[in-house]
Amino acid sequence: MNRNEEVLRAVSASRAADRLSRRRARLLIFVRAAALAVVSLWLLSRPSSAAPSNKDRPETARGMDRCRCWVLMDIESFYCAPCLEPLLALCRALPARVQEDRILGVLVYEAAGGDERSELRSRIVLKKWQGFRKTHDIRFPAVADTGPFFRGFLKDGIVVLLAHEGRNVLLSYTLPLKAGQLEEIVEILSARAEGP
Repeated sequence: MNRNEEVLRAVSASRAADRLSRRRARLLIFVRAAALAVVSLWLLSRPSSAAPSNKDRPETARGMDRCRCWVLMDIESFYCAPCLEPLLALCRALPARVQEDRILGVLVYEAAGGDERSELRSRIVLKKWQGFRKTHDIRFPAVADTGPFFRGFLKDGIVVLLAHEGRNVLLSYTLPLKAGQLEEIVEILSARAEGP
């Protein structure tokens, strides 16, 4: 009888630990979504005309003022030409003005140990992006991110997060896009670019 009670207690403790682990995972997903929603709502509440026209500011800082679309890219995808083709198709479909004014890329990668190595890796990642950008005539800037926040969004490839101001929602697309999604993204971003 004592042995059975011990087994039941162990099974019960294991189940409780599993429930706690699932709760933590759900809480982490909720916290990430809430943080992104807060940032998105804050960006949506700011008029795009509020962006200062200070030409001395870095390109990425100027782009973040009006950014309504984030393209999350794992730096490892740059070693896979077929993985990049959907990104290039998206960029070819968007006018240069839309890319420059409305989109910000986020280059997600694992940081190397130590601040000095991490900073060097960040510069290498951004330099690689600049070369890729010039080669393929991509107009939107990008920032490097080593934190875990955006990595949680990247599971199957490049992800496009789009703040749809008309519906006050954040839309998420994974590249390669499904039928009709490219046209939807182009329509949403182009309509905004034509506005005030």
